[in-house]
Amino acid sequence: MKIKDTIVQFVCYETTMNTEEFIVQWERFTKRFLNKGIEVTLQEQIQLKNKFRFVSRNVWPQDSFQFVFMEGRLSHNFPEGHVKVVEAGGYTPLQVQCNHAKGDMVKIMVFSKNHQTDIEAYKKMTGYRYLNIYEAYYESCRYVYILEFFVKESEVNAIREQLDQQNNLAEIGVYKEYAMLAV
Repeated sequence: MKIKDTIVQFVCYETTMNTEEFIVQWERFTKRFLNKGIEVTLQEQIQLKNKFRFVSRNVWPQDSFQFVFMEGRLSHNFPEGHVKVVEAGGYTPLQVQCNHAKGDMVKIMVFSKNHQTDIEAYKKMTGYRYLNIYEAYYESCRYVYILEFFVKESEVNAIREQLDQQNNLAEIGVYKEYAMLAV
């Protein structure tokens, strides 16, 4: 699947469940919705500054994309309602330099609601290894842009300082990849 022929769906999860408990429930939850051939990556926040503790990134062929989760409505599929499912929407990849964090790299994810986000300013930042940029495919998406900065763990604070200077109505979180599933 060529990246230009894909739509990337981001689904966010708010929860107080521990990691192991969430992963078991998440795998059960997603098996009901995702088709074969969809690449799924689950990311867990390691610096709790964003309200989303987990984010899944689902890469779909553009001709078979479906909204498979509805915000908040499927939370009852998790035990005792301890998970709120937040559908961020489907996004077109504008730039993809890396698919998975390797070794000592983590992701800093930026969820921007600002239509005037200066993408070029992000590209000019220093200290990151790779940058993926996604733009909302539908008007109903929760965010205008989602960016994934791949950085060494030792560079996280330096990148965070640069991101804080952007001041663009963005939510920022530092995530590690937990699982890559070819469902």
